[in-house]
Amino acid sequence: MGWLKQTEHKIRKSLNTAVENYARYMDGGQKRNILGVNFFLYYSLEYISKLFYYDIKLIINGIKLKKVLSYWQFLKKENNSVVAEESKFRSEGLSYESARQNFLVEYDYQGVAKLQRDYDRQRFSRQEREFSIKKKLSFLEDKLIINTKKASSLLEERNFLENALEDQFFIYEEKWGENALEIAFIHWLKQTERKIRKIILGI
Repeated sequence: MGWLKQTEHKIRKSLNTAVENYARYMDGGQKRNILGVNFFLYYSLEYISKLFYYDIKLIINGIKLKKVLSYWQFLKKENNSVVAEESKFRSEGLSYESARQNFLVEYDYQGVAKLQRDYDRQRFSRQEREFSIKKKLSFLEDKLIINTKKASSLLEERNFLENALEDQFFIYEEKWGENALEIAFIHWLKQTERKIRKIILGI
């Protein structure tokens, strides 16, 4: 899981640097309680830990979703190929029926007999082809159903995580107060988190 450690390092470095940069502009006496704790920095670090937690989950979710969607595209391509094979198989059967009808219209019973013999010789191979096509279609349809359920589940999870992350922002926004610089900083922090996630996921 080397990529996960690298991701963790990138997120921690970027977000922690943000708090350090802000601290340079903060007055040492602002927002301190009787124990000398700077509430804004405390809540910022606490919020960053929440960002980190949800970001890792969202990144893992995004990687899984990409794999599932990629596999879905592969299955769909394979399914379309088998459907085309099935269409060709049925077309051959229709061609036989059409040729047989033409011979009958012309009262060419020898032609009908020869056509029937040729068709009968292929009967076993046609049955095998038909069985193979049905088996492949059934297999691919089952896989597509499972894959679609996985994608749906991952999308629901992503939606839940994104909403939870948004909720955290509003929760901590109330804790931080109404200082214009602090509000600008937390909005910048939120935008930075989104940019980092987009870069990592390549979206």
